Amino acid sequence: MGEPLMLIGGTDSDNIFQLQYIEEHLDDLVANGGNYVRNTMAWSREEDVWPYLRNDEGLFDLEQFNPEFFDRLERLLKLAYDRDIIVQVEIWATWNYYMEGDEGYPKRGWNLSPFNPLNNVNYTTDESGMPTEINYSKSEYPGEHTFFYTRSEELDLEVVREYQEAFVNKILDITFQYPNVLYCMNNEVNEAHSWGQYWAQFILGRAAEEGVSVQTSDMFDLNALTHPRHREILNDPVYTFIDISQNNFHTGEVHYELVRYLYEYSRSGPLKPLNNTKVYGGVWTYDEGGEDEGVARFMRNLFAGSASMRFHRRESSPYIEQRNYYGLGLGDDAKSVIKSTRMLLDEVKPWELSPTYNYVLARYRNEAYALVNPEDTYLVYFTNGGNAELDLRMETGAYRVKWLDIMNSVWIDEHQVEAGNLVELDTPDDGHWVAVIQRGD
Repeated sequence: MGEPLMLIGGTDSDNIFQLQYIEEHLDDLVANGGNYVRNTMAWSREEDVWPYLRNDEGLFDLEQFNPEFFDRLERLLKLAYDRDIIVQVEIWATWNYYMEGDEGYPKRGWNLSPFNPLNNVNYTTDESGMPTEINYSKSEYPGEHTFFYTRSEELDLEVVREYQEAFVNKILDITFQYPNVLYCMNNEVNEAHSWGQYWAQFILGRAAEEGVSVQTSDMFDLNALTHPRHREILNDPVYTFIDISQNNFHTGEVHYELVRYLYEYSRSGPLKPLNNTKVYGGVWTYDEGGEDEGVARFMRNLFAGSASMRFHRRESSPYIEQRNYYGLGLGDDAKSVIKSTRMLLDEVKPWELSPTYNYVLARYRNEAYALVNPEDTYLVYFTNGGNAELDLRMETGAYRVKWLDIMNSVWIDEHQVEAGNLVELDTPDDGHWVAVIQRGD
């Protein structure tokens, strides 16, 4: 068995395989300690290429894949593999299949989709059962877009399902050559559980035939991790991890508590890592706390027991003046947090510690969070400076204390304390800090 690996990262785009400057972007990530990126199989921006070729009339031919689209995917995976980066591939970029995109994403939407009967030479509406117009965004569960119900047990739209399977098989032709891939079936899906389950079984089936080991998940468009649909993934044997990114719309202690809820639930059954491929937190109007909360979410996920954290995209578009709109991407603040997290991982292994409120006394709500191994190690994260008391009354001996300045990536103020007491923890300044308290002279 390999060693546990915590995944940390941030990128300026979600479908980074389409970026022309991808090599420099990945180098920048690695230089700051990152090892994790997200890649949706999407075509949304003006510069993105389509997955299929067109004929002279401008219609797609679903029998003819566009080599450049898949060459870009292979380029990403090879560059990532050479840099020890894990790539979470999201097979179905669901936003590509609903209402048309906006100025920032002009290629998004069913009206332009190659699978729309009006846009390809391969089938008509009558032959396929596919609509020609989808004028709504992703609906609440359960959805009604026929594209997501092609299975034989549902609408049995074989002509479309075969093209869907061919698209996924083409992706697998490439990804199965690389061991650094995680498979997430969807981005923010609202459709029936059976849709993602079908594709997870499809991928697992082919992997078994070829002797390839794969890790699979799905991502529901539900902010509340207490919703039973999230437990469906944890309880379903076709999935080996769960993506909890939508929880990152929550703030403060509620955000932390929801992660802790699933963390504890996952320990009662088959152990499945909790991944955050999207940590929101930018200047988005609806994002309370903005960029500072984005940093706090990243760190709270770590301290609540998550296995991965990646800052959501920060790419600008014609209608967004602010660069850090949805997330911190791989901007300066994100680099600082990633670098600091790597420094922390060089000192301790968070997966060997347990999230807890115990041992940290006199804390205010959302002030401090702890990861603890009572035998020898305590980590305490402060969201914005402050002070608390670490309960070492039942311990003996000397402990080393030092502080990590998250936004400046430096260790400061190392000193020694004696156990058997309540140890006062006062952050050196305001801002994001982690105290590392370890047994030893």
